[in-house]
Amino acid sequence: MQLKPITKSRLLENITVDENTQCWNWKLSRYSNGYGRIKIMGKIMSAHRFAYMLFHGPIPDGTEVMHSCDNKACVNPDHLSAGTHLVN
Repeated sequence: MQLKPITKSRLLENITVDENTQCWNWKLSRYSNGYGRIKIMGKIMSAHRFAYMLFHGPIPDGTEVMHSCDNKACVNPDHLSAGTHLVN
């Protein structure tokens, strides 16, 4: 069985865009706290963290991915930034 590569277009297949906020809301599975989750090569991770890495590159050590929109389901890379827990 050949796995489909994880691409930007594949990520975009699984969102709905809120026209008012421009949030890209994750349509698939979510954690109980509201954050989207995705399975990548057998590992489950937060969808917003994956979106950050896909569009911006690796998450810098010692930082977490923050939402400027405060919408846990959002994976819009324009709403995501890396920062310390204190800043978040």
